[in-house]
Amino acid sequence: MANKQGLKELFGYNLARIRKNAGLSQLGLAHKVGLSHNFINDIESSKKGVSFTTIERLAEALDIDPLHFFVNAALGENKDRLHYMSLIGELKKNMNEMFDKYGEMVR
Repeated sequence: MANKQGLKELFGYNLARIRKNAGLSQLGLAHKVGLSHNFINDIESSKKGVSFTTIERLAEALDIDPLHFFVNAALGENKDRLHYMSLIGELKKNMNEMFDKYGEMVR
């Protein structure tokens, strides 16, 4: 995974990784979320982006915090958990500020 990865690529990579860890196929996740299998495939292969609503639906279906879609997987494997949790906290704060500021515009 490249360091200069865009958000769409990072999101797609993490969605596939998290989905597989949850034991779901693309089709299984698609049914659970109410999206097409092709759309899930397009997200994971970075062909398509997603809306805030879709991010929320995917996170709920996978029982995770939406922030996990935006964290480099290497950080999750880092043995220094305090550092990882600090980064997650900072990202969560920034995402909450963004949702507060722009959330109403996209819902």
